[in-house]
Amino acid sequence: MKYDKMSLTMDTDFPRWLAEQRRERRWSQSDLARAAKINRQVVNDYEGYKRKTYDDEILKKIAKAFKLPVEAVYRAAGKLPPRKEIDETIEEIMYQIRDLPLEEKINVREYVRLRLRLAEEKAEYEASLHIKTKPRLSTS
Repeated sequence: MKYDKMSLTMDTDFPRWLAEQRRERRWSQSDLARAAKINRQVVNDYEGYKRKTYDDEILKKIAKAFKLPVEAVYRAAGKLPPRKEIDETIEEIMYQIRDLPLEEKINVREYVRLRLRLAEEKAEYEASLHIKTKPRLSTS
């Protein structure tokens, strides 16, 4: 994606992104239109590359329907620059846990730490296997 600060637009493939998001949820265009409370023709136009610009209010409704942060949809539509330090998955997780009670947020954090520790231990174990099974040169 190429971001143009002057016009606040980017070269994006929002129609493809929108269709992928919809398919991940196994939604038809009509399903998305109903969930977002927008006209199905708008969804069809967006996915069919029939619009060059995207309405902010419609993008907000799409974000709500997909249960995604508005910023993620704006980025996909080229209305915001990409966040290099936070990928789309992390942004979605942050959005989804924001309304959890503090105790649940702490549980999520502890789970992530556990998964990281397990991944490190697995990598160390696999590295030790590689060292132990290194082929020996024959001396004959």
